[in-house]
Amino acid sequence: MSQIIETTKSCSATSTSYFDFEHADYDAINEYLAAGTDWNDIFSHSITVEDSWCLFTHILNILNDIFVSHVPVKTRPIEVNTGKLKRKATHYPRYIRQMQQKKSYTMESMKTV
Repeated sequence: MSQIIETTKSCSATSTSYFDFEHADYDAINEYLAAGTDWNDIFSHSITVEDSWCLFTHILNILNDIFVSHVPVKTRPIEVNTGKLKRKATHYPRYIRQMQQKKSYTMESMKTV
């Protein structure tokens, strides 16, 4: 189950889908991390904390790609009042929109304090 993980990718990524963590295979992720990952060897090549964080998140992103299914984000054409062509807006599920609204409200309340 041990795999060599390529570590030359950058940390940032953009996507038009999201991970469906509710239906993830957590037993397989746990088994992979317990059996196939030598953290001391992986982090021994990191010079800075930023490098270590990038490696760690890169490994987790690979595991997410393998063991967590992707759900595409629906896009709908919307009318833009600028006179330009229609553009596609991202349509997230209700619970994600509610979390975004709650985050926005919290950030606004933090600004006024």
